[in-house]
Order: sequence, then C-alpha cells, then structure tokens
Amino acid sequence: MKLSKKISVKLTKREKILLALLFLSISFYGYMQFLVNPQLTKLNELKIEKQAYEVEMKNLEDASVLEKQLDDTILNLSQQISLISDNYFTNTEQEEIILLLNEFLNNPDVKASSISFTPPAIIILPEEHQASLMNATLTYEGSYETLMELLDSIWNFKKQIIVENININKNEQSQVTGNILLNFYNLGNLTNQTDAMFEWYIDEEFYKENPFSSIAENGGFRVNYMYVGKDAASLDTTVYKPFIDISDHWAEDEIESFGREGYVRGDQNNQFKPDNPITRGEFVMLQDKVYQWPIPEEKVDLTKFSDYSALGNYESSMAKAIFKGYLGGFLKGYTDNTLKPSSPITYQEVVYIMRRIKGDDNFGWEDVAEKMNTEKGILSKGLENIEGFITKAEAVYLLYHFK
Repeated sequence: MKLSKKISVKLTKREKILLALLFLSISFYGYMQFLVNPQLTKLNELKIEKQAYEVEMKNLEDASVLEKQLDDTILNLSQQISLISDNYFTNTEQEEIILLLNEFLNNPDVKASSISFTPPAIIILPEEHQASLMNATLTYEGSYETLMELLDSIWNFKKQIIVENININKNEQSQVTGNILLNFYNLGNLTNQTDAMFEWYIDEEFYKENPFSSIAENGGFRVNYMYVGKDAASLDTTVYKPFIDISDHWAEDEIESFGREGYVRGDQNNQFKPDNPITRGEFVMLQDKVYQWPIPEEKVDLTKFSDYSALGNYESSMAKAIFKGYLGGFLKGYTDNTLKPSSPITYQEVVYIMRRIKGDDNFGWEDVAEKMNTEKGILSKGLENIEGFITKAEAVYLLYHFK
C-alpha cells in the first residue's frame, strides 16, 4: 500500500504583501467602479445643471434690469408727452369744455347767443397713434374791447385752445358781432389721462343733466359747479380800467390797487360807487378773491336757503364764494333760513366774519376806524352805530390793511 505525500506551500512574507495589495486594488477598483464613479458622474451632471441655472438666473437678472430700464424709459417718455400735451392739447371731456366756455363768458359785457359743437373726429398721428379734434362755434355780441378780453383769456389759457377762425361785424348799436371757431385737440387716448377741471357741489347726478337749468324749470338759475383747475387766473376776462368816480377819494389808492388785482370791478359805466353800502354777497366775493379760500371736500346744498335764487346775475361767482365761505366756517345763514346776498352787510356782521377768518376774538371795528382816522382823516360811522352798513370803500380798506 502506497501512501500519498501531502504537499504544502508556504508563502513568503513578500508574497503575502503582494496578495494583500492585489486584494486591495481589486476592492478599490470595484468601489470606484460601482460606487464612486456613478456618484462623480452624478455630481458632474449636477454641476453642469447648476451652471445652466446660474446662466439662466443671470439672464433673468439682466432681463429684470432691462425691464426696469424700459419701464423707466416709457415713464419718462410718458411724462414728456404729458408735459408737451399740457401746453398744446386738452385731455378734457366735452362736458367740461362746455362749462369752461361758460366760465370764459362770465363777463356780462359780452354775450354768447349760441355755442355749437361738432362730434370729435379721429386724427392719425405718427406711429399709428390717434388724437381727436372737436370744433366749437361761438356766436357772440359785445364791445370790441370785451371781445379782445375774451380772446386774450382764450389765448392765455394753459390748455391750448386754437382759435381757428373769427369774423367780426359791426351792428347798428356800435357793438361787434360774429362767430369764433375754436379747435380742441385731445390726446387722452395717448396719455391715458383725463383732466378734471370742475367740481360739482350740489346734487351731481341730478344737476349734471342740466347745469344751466332755467328759472321756469327749477325756480331759479343755479350754478352747481366750480372751476378747480390750475389756470383760474386765465378765466378772469376783466381788464382793469381806472374807475371814473374814485379820483381824490380817501380810499383811492386801496381801491385802485384792488381794481388792478381784479378783486373789484365797476358797473357798466365803470363806476365803483365807493360810498355805497356793500352787500353781503359782494363782500363774500371780495373776501374769496383776497383770501383765495380753498374748495372744501364736503358738499352742501345751498338751495336749502329760501332766497338762493336772489344771487341773480352774479350767482356763478357769488354762489362759489358763499359755498367756500359757508363750509369754511366763516359764514352762516340767518335764522329765517336765508342768505340775504343782496342785503347791505353791517359792521357787526363784518366783525363777526373777520374774527372767524383771523382767529382773533379781540378783533373789533375800532381798530380799523382808528387807522382810518389817523391815516385818512375819516371818521367811520361804524364807531357810533355798529349795526350800520359798511361802505364799499371801507370794505376795501379793511381787507387791504387787515388781511
């Protein structure tokens, strides 16, 4: 019987090290191949994706900056268009143009027998923009001087009104008559703006139907709006002519000054009648012009006073002055529910109003009378009778020196 011989191989230390290194290499390769490389690939993909997002964000930021620049440019151009259009065009509705013409015609020395309008016509501007043109024909009658005053007011009005054509004829009464053709260009559809020039201060919804309602319709002519635009001074068609009855009067300088300011005006014969009593309505109008009372936001129906229709020919100006003064707390009606605009105003009433305006309860007519006596040598009747009627000259002197 043969016995097999067992063979044993003994590795050297060096071989063991090499085998260990081989195992580690194979393990490392497998680790890299199956674990690390996929992660590295994913990481590179994420880096590429991140770079793409960063580029996109940069583009969005640039677009945002560009958008803001474009918005600023558009805003700047719009402002420039508005500034230009403010000087040459009107962005006013036809309704307010009618009221505007009525304001120009407040001068009782010029009469308009009719005003006719054409429908707005579309005008094509460069770059396919559009504007509208509306014509108004005004038939007038008055003196040559008052006609020129009316034209000056129209020409000087900031919202340009183009006088397209005018014809002038002389009638048998040495008055001039004729027609004025006015053009109103509107850029409202280009600037997207509408200018509000008037404020309705009674019943807006009802009275807008007919702001010039007749006596027969509503028991008295009523003006229910006031001008709130920026060019109020242009609406004053009164050109001062020295009053023929104030020469050497003790208040000549003060009356002359107020006349030049447009605060007071004479009658049809250019007489001021300085020693006549001033009415309550006239005094309120004078105060409104001197103090330039603001238009209050609150509304009130002055027609609740039973004598509202007594405002007469001056209603447009007087009603507005009373409206502002009443809501400003400077005026009040009488206990019998009247305004008494045509009644002479007393020294006592004037003192009451002036105390409220000046915020000084110590103000008295004595202060005014003393100054008048010292400077003018005039003894006011108000010292002896506080319930007497103040004269037009005294009213002017009061507001000239004690505003």
